[in-house]
Amino acid sequence: MRPLTLAAITLLLFSVVAKPLPASAQIDTIVVRAGRIGFYSSHYIVTADGNVRVTLSDGTTISGRYFEMDLKMNRFVVAGGVSVVHGSYEYSGAAFGEFLDLKRGYFLPATPEPDRWTFLDSDYAKPVKGREMPGDAFNMPETGVEHPFILAKEATIIPKTGIALKPARIYTEGVYVPTPSYYQNFSPNPYLVQNGLAGATGGVGYPFFGGPHSTTTLFGRYDSTNKTYLAIEQNFGWQNAYLVASISPLTRPDKEYNLLGLIKTRNQRFQVSTFEQLNTLQSGFSEPLYSTALENLQLTYGLKNSFLQLTANQYHQDLMAEPLSGTYGGHPFIPNHPNNFELAWVGANQRISKYVPISFRLRGGLLTAHDTFGLGTFDGTPYTSYWQHFLGFTIFSDPYNLTPHAAFDQAVSFSVTYDRQRTFVSSFPRFQDQSTLTAVLSKLQGHKGSMYLAYTVTNEGDYLGALQPVIYPPTVFNNPYNGQTYPGFAAFDGFVTLRTLQYSYTYTPTPYFSFTFVAEKHKDFPDPIPYYWGNPPYDVTGRIQARISPILSVLVQRSYFFNFGPQGWNQWTIQFGP
Repeated sequence: MRPLTLAAITLLLFSVVAKPLPASAQIDTIVVRAGRIGFYSSHYIVTADGNVRVTLSDGTTISGRYFEMDLKMNRFVVAGGVSVVHGSYEYSGAAFGEFLDLKRGYFLPATPEPDRWTFLDSDYAKPVKGREMPGDAFNMPETGVEHPFILAKEATIIPKTGIALKPARIYTEGVYVPTPSYYQNFSPNPYLVQNGLAGATGGVGYPFFGGPHSTTTLFGRYDSTNKTYLAIEQNFGWQNAYLVASISPLTRPDKEYNLLGLIKTRNQRFQVSTFEQLNTLQSGFSEPLYSTALENLQLTYGLKNSFLQLTANQYHQDLMAEPLSGTYGGHPFIPNHPNNFELAWVGANQRISKYVPISFRLRGGLLTAHDTFGLGTFDGTPYTSYWQHFLGFTIFSDPYNLTPHAAFDQAVSFSVTYDRQRTFVSSFPRFQDQSTLTAVLSKLQGHKGSMYLAYTVTNEGDYLGALQPVIYPPTVFNNPYNGQTYPGFAAFDGFVTLRTLQYSYTYTPTPYFSFTFVAEKHKDFPDPIPYYWGNPPYDVTGRIQARISPILSVLVQRSYFFNFGPQGWNQWTIQFGP
């Protein structure tokens, strides 16, 4: 397993680093230096004044009294006592405007007679004189009375990708907080925002370094276990690949190291992805007291109306050498290193016919698992390997409009989905079934509200024939969390039924605020046991998401479990994001 993972990572790095990238635009960086640079992140506008000097990657320098660039439109203007220098060519004028996408530079020269010049494809040796210019050649967008989000002395702009500012002063609660640098990514490449962090209920990021294919972000985060802590994440993104590395918590002993990677072929038919996780207990970055790991490798190949997927997992319960005492400070040494491989075929959605509003999707595959130290016992016999295969399908209806004569924003619709899978365990006299039936009734309430009512029934069965009472003997469960005894659990013999009735309502009065309310009723068999099994009979959740600044939004969420055992209100969840 490990050689396969290392080979995938090597392939990923070689393909996106060693392989030449497609040619970029002629001007791929713009460096601006001035007495005062302002970055208006809500408008993606950069301004500069006071001894402005602009250096382009093709060697051109433009100086003047004022600079403004619209990062979304990918154009900039320099005005007031402008000097344009490229090699041995030097021109003086009143204003210079560059449209990077068109490779057009517009110039108002200081000549005895009024004139206007156009530089085509950065050819400063042969300005085209007297050519008609667009009406917005020297247009400067308004920023209003808004404060710049960042103030700096130097800005490096990578067109259509990002901007790095230093030294950066960040506008926070009415004051500018000094920081060494700040990097804002605005690339359309989704791979640059892949996330390798998880588990926090709140956090805010400080991207302090970046480039055309990378962003480095320091996070302040909070969760109920580690409280307040720091984490760091490094993102790399290319046209058909990404790589993300993270450490969290950075300032606590119990650390999680994550590595995610993906690469696709140009035709998008084949991709390799990997996920590596290392968990350690260590002071700083000293030798860990104990360490565990997980390795995942996934290969996907697209076929006509379906795809094949090979998934491999390797688990390492303990990576440290076995101690003489047999434990790591109370943590028992576990030698197991299980692995499993699954090959699956998944079909595309297929409509039964153009006259029947019902579609289906098929799937099937096989899995094998192995561990030299043992995977468990079956009927009293230990085993180190097993094989199984499965077949499954999903069938679902199109949403059916129950109110064909009502306005669109008052429509009521109904849909049904049924999913079923059977797994055959080849190594034992055993098969397992799982099925889920979901019916959804949804309604719009104008352009601001929407609701749905969903009823879901899930059945799970583990079929063992004559061994049913042997594997699932009648058991009265004693809950160590609350000291209560649950004699009804003795009815559990390998078969589970879960029923959920869920109501959800979302209200969005403005694009900057939304409120969601969710209420659920659960009926489980066997009956639920707090902290051990099943869902609370009743629970409600409230969620508010609001934009608190042009670049920052906050999500606040909390649930109540109606005294499910000792459980009532859960902890607040607060998450900050763009």
